Amino acid sequence: MPIRCLGLMLVVMATACGLPNDVESVDPPMNTSASSDAGVVTPEPPFRFACDHGQALQDGLNRNMTLNGGLGTRNVTVEFPRVDRGTKMPIIFGWHGMGDNVGNFKRALNLGAGSDEFPFILVLPESTNMNFLDPDRPGVDWDNLDSVTGDNNKEVALVESVIGCLMNYDDIAWDQIYSFGFSAGALATNMLHSRLPHVFAATAALSGAWFNDPDQIDLLDPSGRGANLGIEPDPVWDPLFPEDRGVVLLTHGGSQDNYGVMGIEVINFESAHTATIDHMAENNRLLVDCAHTTGHRPHPQLSKQHYFNFLSAHRLGQPSPYLTDGLPSELSGPCVLRLP
Repeated sequence: MPIRCLGLMLVVMATACGLPNDVESVDPPMNTSASSDAGVVTPEPPFRFACDHGQALQDGLNRNMTLNGGLGTRNVTVEFPRVDRGTKMPIIFGWHGMGDNVGNFKRALNLGAGSDEFPFILVLPESTNMNFLDPDRPGVDWDNLDSVTGDNNKEVALVESVIGCLMNYDDIAWDQIYSFGFSAGALATNMLHSRLPHVFAATAALSGAWFNDPDQIDLLDPSGRGANLGIEPDPVWDPLFPEDRGVVLLTHGGSQDNYGVMGIEVINFESAHTATIDHMAENNRLLVDCAHTTGHRPHPQLSKQHYFNFLSAHRLGQPSPYLTDGLPSELSGPCVLRLP
């Protein structure tokens, strides 16, 4: 069984993951029905976070941003849309795959801040290259294996710090904060959805898993050979609660959608997704389920615009329009809607 890497690279090589040069997804029209603009009244945020960084975030790379709670510093790229003052701006966090970087992630998916139709702020953190072999604080590039309320999870601190500093701006659509990620970044996105359900209006995870589901934890190191190399991940996440509800889009790439080390499979994301279907239903999550058969890579029929249209259709605390209208035509081919 081939083992795929967790990074998203620009050039397809024998040992690298990425978008192949001969596959091109077609952008659907921008969804304007749920856009934020100056005429929309946005409610007060149901959350408040500090800004230990002590200053507003700048457009571009913010080096050594101070995290809340004394948890060090991080490099974070923030891109602001070019819109008129008074325009309400959503926030989208994007998390790259293992071994990747912000520059490659941006170019591979052609990422940038939003436009007038959906004028979001794009936030792209750099990982700290955490290693799941670290006995003290294991992680898969990101701090995505241990996350329990009250702990010092680095990605939770980063999200809360960024939001806290963006509170310096009056023109933020606080009911439109989203997260998406690929592979290791998908694990981070799913962890954040679990940890901060009252912050994220919707999330999109490309080839990931949910480590608050015992059935998916049981899928780790299926051969048992990883233990001989010290590969013994034992993730702990906050549980999902049905009363929190939520909307998630998930992609998965068939039997070859897997990750391994030195020829040993650590997890098969297709198997994880099979378990995810029940996990989402049992915890009252509306699931947009997008299958493909091209392995550990983004869905070849979906572009960034599909993901952003999905995100922009949802607001924190409001029912999904998909419950009454079904999937939009652009998603009804590659995806199916699974009700809780």
